[in-house]
Amino acid sequence: MVVVGWGAGRFQSGPRPVYLGPDYDRAVRALARANTSVFSLDITQADRHTLEEGLQQLADDTGGLYIRTYLFPELSVDKLARVTAYAGMIAALYLLCASYIFFVDDRDLLYDHVRLAKLLTIIVGTICLGYAASSDQWRGELVPLVLASIICAVVYGRELALLLMAAACVSLTLFLGSDLSQLVMMAAACFSCILLLGRIRTRTHLLFVGATSAAITMLTVVGVGIVTGNTMTAVSPGTDLEPVFTGPAFNTVVWELIKSAVWAGFSIIVSASIMTPLLPFVEKTFGVQTDLSLLELGDASHPLLRRLAQRAPGTYNHSINVASIAEAAAVEIGANGLLVR
Repeated sequence: MVVVGWGAGRFQSGPRPVYLGPDYDRAVRALARANTSVFSLDITQADRHTLEEGLQQLADDTGGLYIRTYLFPELSVDKLARVTAYAGMIAALYLLCASYIFFVDDRDLLYDHVRLAKLLTIIVGTICLGYAASSDQWRGELVPLVLASIICAVVYGRELALLLMAAACVSLTLFLGSDLSQLVMMAAACFSCILLLGRIRTRTHLLFVGATSAAITMLTVVGVGIVTGNTMTAVSPGTDLEPVFTGPAFNTVVWELIKSAVWAGFSIIVSASIMTPLLPFVEKTFGVQTDLSLLELGDASHPLLRRLAQRAPGTYNHSINVASIAEAAAVEIGANGLLVR
């Protein structure tokens, strides 16, 4: 919401010089419930005035911005336009995700408030953690992104996970103000983890996925950095392009790219290592079963199966035979044979 004016409230004496009225708190709560921020444009032709604090408070209480158009009119309009454009792009991204879920995937996900809240928690938490992790010198935004990629692939499947993480990567790139190379790096890490994940049958599978994804991302970082950095050729005045495949400038740039690639690969491997012990908690939280859990349930040494074999050996053997037949039939039609067994 955009508020254009020269002030808000009524001037009074006391610690708070501006009184915004008896219904102000209720209005702020209503805006919060509607997830609406207020952007206050102060059009007063003055450096400072008494009623500007009302506009400032309105913007601060709703998570918006207060801008003086008198001091920097072009900057104010530009900032508002950028915020509006970013908000529109992000809204369009997640509207696309919701449309895919409704028309192609499982529309019950949108009607189930608990499942939808879990999905939104993953996406919002990933973007917030990625933004916070990128604020220091280590640039660890890949860790929450890779963790979220694996969780989404396990819980929602590859197709929806690819769409959700693409939206998360674009959103995080917009918030960080990063360039195309950073977006490609994040997308390569997320997409490679999702596509390589498959069925988790062993506890070392996630480490294999992390190592392979790290190698892919490292090569991507170096390649994209070289292409976008214009390090392959140099221009001399009055001459054609001269190749500079060797030399201090190229070697320096490549060395920096290699260091960035190694750090990106290390972040992915760390994320996969963290995800391995967290997998049982993900299954319990989201109510899903990986092949690893199904194998543990179907183990002949399971207490329930041992008890069945001891008390009803005929039923046990018959169940094993039927389960084997059902698994083979499920595999032939492309279903999850292990789940059927």
